[in-house]
Amino acid sequence: MITRTIFILEDDRVQRKHLQKWMEEYGIQRNVSLQIVSASSVADAKKVIQAHPKIFAFFLDISLKEGTEDEGGLEFSRYLHSIPAYRSTPILYVTSYADHMADALNTFHCFAFLLKPYDRETLFVQLDDLADSYIGRLYVRDPEGIYHTISLDHIIYVRSEGRYLHYVTAEDEIRSRQFSMAELLQKLPAHFVRCHKSYIINTEKSKNYDFTNRYAELEGTAEHIPISRAIKSKDYFHKK
Repeated sequence: MITRTIFILEDDRVQRKHLQKWMEEYGIQRNVSLQIVSASSVADAKKVIQAHPKIFAFFLDISLKEGTEDEGGLEFSRYLHSIPAYRSTPILYVTSYADHMADALNTFHCFAFLLKPYDRETLFVQLDDLADSYIGRLYVRDPEGIYHTISLDHIIYVRSEGRYLHYVTAEDEIRSRQFSMAELLQKLPAHFVRCHKSYIINTEKSKNYDFTNRYAELEGTAEHIPISRAIKSKDYFHKK
C-alpha cells in the first residue's frame, strides 16, 4: 500500500491535533495509508517539507494569527508555487473568513476550502473528493497550456527529449515541460523506475529485461526501452 503524506499548517495546537486525529481516523476507515506532518509557522513549514519531499496534499490555515490581517497560509502558498514539484499539488485552505477565498482561488492551486468551524464529516467529504480526484492520476500541462489528466495505470513509460518529457500510453503521447525527470519521480509510486537517463518505465507493464542487449520490453509498445549499464539485474526494478 502506498503511503501518502499530508501536510498541515495550523498555528492553533488544539485545531491542529483535531485535524490530524480525524485524518488518521479517515485513513483507518477508508483503508488508506496516510502520514500526517504538521507545522505551526511558515518558517517551520519550510523546514518540514524539506524533510518530507513527497507531499501529496497541503491543508493550510490562511490566517495563522486569528483576529489579525496575517495571511501566513497564502504566504506559504506563494513559496510552494515557487517550487516546480509542488505547483500542481492540491491545497485545501482552512479559514474562518470567507472573504479570503477569492484571493486564494484566483492566485493558487486551490482544491477546496474548509470554513471554520467544520466537523469530522465535512473533512471526510473533502478527503474523499481529494482521493477521487488525485490518487492514481497525474496532471500535466502541454506546450499550449492545456492540462491533461493521465491515469498512472495507463502510462507505459516516460521519455525525456531536450526540455520536454513525453508521457506514453497505449492510446496517446503527451508532451510537457512541467516537470524534470527527478521531479516527476518524486510524484510517482515506487513501481515507476528510472532505467536510463532518458527513460522512466512502469514496471507493472514489464514483459522482459534483456541485460545482454540492454533493453526492456513493455506491454502496450513495441519499442525497446534502453537500460543503463549501471543496472545489473532485474532486482533493481523491484526494489521498494
